[in-house]
Amino acid sequence: AYIATNESSIEWLGTKPTGTHFGTVGLKNGTVYVNNSQISGGSIVIDMESIVCNDIENPKMNQKLLEHLMSNDFFAVDSFPTAIFEIASIGELPDTLSNSNELELTHTVEGNLTLRVKTKGISFPARIEVTSDSIKLSTPQFFINRTNWGVNYGSKSIFANLTDNFINDEMGLIINFSAKK
Repeated sequence: AYIATNESSIEWLGTKPTGTHFGTVGLKNGTVYVNNSQISGGSIVIDMESIVCNDIENPKMNQKLLEHLMSNDFFAVDSFPTAIFEIASIGELPDTLSNSNELELTHTVEGNLTLRVKTKGISFPARIEVTSDSIKLSTPQFFINRTNWGVNYGSKSIFANLTDNFINDEMGLIINFSAKK
């Protein structure tokens, strides 16, 4: 099944002591493999050039943040215009865990995220719905540590003496995608 990029996105959240920034990044393309109505694998290509910030209304300040996020301080988009998430395994959640929030989670997704030049394993809970013609995957917000991929700018765990001028290492993500069979 091919991912419908116009119906799919990743929401991001970055935090620091003085506030938060949030926005979206789009998907370039992707494929999901289904076996017996279950996702058996797949890969998603994230379009790092499509980063959008949704919380800064001033156009100049918004552009300044986007340029900084795309620079070598963060995602080095000139050198690495895409990131890739490859699904390694999907396990069903026990019913006792599945209804713990409004999303009614059904599965745990494990895979490898390649960002910049590093590949690291991540896992997250998700709601997966497979019908005769589509696959939908939605997650609650989950967090990854950006320094695992060498995105170290403003990290208190990497640089000493940043006082309150640091950016939290944990970056929030919410993934929503649809794929058409």
